[in-house]
Amino acid sequence: MIDAATKPGCTVVMAAAVREAWDRVHHPSYRDVWERVLPQTRDPYEINARFEHEFARHEAHIDAYRHRFAFHPIHGILATHPLKRLQRVGRVIVAAPRDAHVPRHLGWDVAPSVEDAVARAQKLHGPGATVGVVEQPGMPGDPDR
Repeated sequence: MIDAATKPGCTVVMAAAVREAWDRVHHPSYRDVWERVLPQTRDPYEINARFEHEFARHEAHIDAYRHRFAFHPIHGILATHPLKRLQRVGRVIVAAPRDAHVPRHLGWDVAPSVEDAVARAQKLHGPGATVGVVEQPGMPGDPDR
């Protein structure tokens, strides 16, 4: 939706709970990507080129995949692919995250509320700025919904 509806340099406001939580049993490679790969680059194409083979052969993660119900370690790399959608975006503001350091780790701004985030975007883009809303339904039973 971001690719289809946005102009280059736009601001995207995300309303999300954003908390730091890692599932080490099912997704052990994700934290490695978070801590080691994303500080080097947030470009999913570069991530793929530089790290895919290393993660595909990571012995401990492969063992977890084969014997302990973990996803294949390449999933940690694939999880960065949604960042492709933000390549034309000028700024991302996450509204009301529980753990503000999480979006900041990605180079994104944070705001205390959606209203504050939209006001910042409108100030940046001017009084004639267009505001579009895309509602994503949460998972049933999700407490952050």
